[in-house]
Amino acid sequence: MGRRGPQKTPTKILAMRGSWRAKTRQNEPEPGPGRPQCPRSLPKEGKAEWRRITAYLAKMGMLATCDRVAIAGYCSAWAQHDCADIECKKTGYWYVTPNGVQMQTAAAIILKSARGDMLRYLREFGLSLASRASVGTSTKTKVDKEKAAYFEIS
Repeated sequence: MGRRGPQKTPTKILAMRGSWRAKTRQNEPEPGPGRPQCPRSLPKEGKAEWRRITAYLAKMGMLATCDRVAIAGYCSAWAQHDCADIECKKTGYWYVTPNGVQMQTAAAIILKSARGDMLRYLREFGLSLASRASVGTSTKTKVDKEKAAYFEIS
């Protein structure tokens, strides 16, 4: 059985909010910065999204090599969303059965599922509107030029 209640807020986010609880936490692992390698199994659309999202995460100082699986999951969901969206635009979102019942197409169901998956991953990285709103900073984040150069896309 899993843990009960909401997930703990990471200490980094608590510190950004100015919470006193950030100072009380100890021994929370902090992965070092690093750029994870893009999985070969991602489709073309997923690889393009990988380059885009890792660039954003690097600028925010939120990219670590241990996040590879989560980023790959997001990019895979993006690729599914992209393909399903194209299919829905070609064939439509609905069809009528011989009994006259209107039903969603398989592509529309995949599209809806992929959108939900993408939103869950974006929340994990603090990239959704709601998750950004809950992380307030007193000053705008400044990116260290030396660190930013390390993560530059070639």
